[in-house]
Amino acid sequence: MEKSKFETAYVAENRIVAGMLQGILEKENIFSFLKGKTAPYTDSVIMGSIGVTEIKVSKEDVDRAREIIDAYMKGASEFQNEEGTHDG
Repeated sequence: MEKSKFETAYVAENRIVAGMLQGILEKENIFSFLKGKTAPYTDSVIMGSIGVTEIKVSKEDVDRAREIIDAYMKGASEFQNEEGTHDG
């Protein structure tokens, strides 16, 4: 049996975050697809899915994809910390 040509680059907390990261990878010319167990939900304001979602990329791209995602997530975290320190 052939080993998978794809590896998990990142496990996102939900499909919304995974989709956003997938878009970033696409802009960097890295093909990816999402795989995960999700439960659909809806309410009057928010529609989406909950549950962890894996971002899968080719083995050749996995290191670069992880670097891109890590850099983005670090930047987003720093932005949130800076936003929290400003007086409103």
